[in-house]
Amino acid sequence: MTWAKTALSIGMCIMLCFVFSNKVIAQDKGVSNELMKEYKTLVKKSFDKDGNPGMIYKKDVDRMNKTYAQMSEEQKKSLPKLKVPPPPIPSKSGVIPPTPPVPPAPPVPVKVPKAEKVLKR
Repeated sequence: MTWAKTALSIGMCIMLCFVFSNKVIAQDKGVSNELMKEYKTLVKKSFDKDGNPGMIYKKDVDRMNKTYAQMSEEQKKSLPKLKVPPPPIPSKSGVIPPTPPVPPAPPVPVKVPKAEKVLKR
């Protein structure tokens, strides 16, 4: 009976190790060629002709991050290097300066009613 308890406790320990393990085993295959083309298209769409970063939708960024995470190391190395500017340097106090005030609105033209004709006697 003791050997059964030992076998059961060892089995439970092994099972708990698998259940609470944080390590994810990745396959070495990476993503398909179709996903690689989609990723490269999204990258091209997010930069202008001069290579400067432009506007990009959050859903596209999420899609790119998901695809990049699934790529193999070889596929990641095959991607072109992008010139992304560094983030802005915060001020010395560490606080971002407030936005400037909104300029005043231009004056609105006022309609002056025409004077009534005065009849001479």
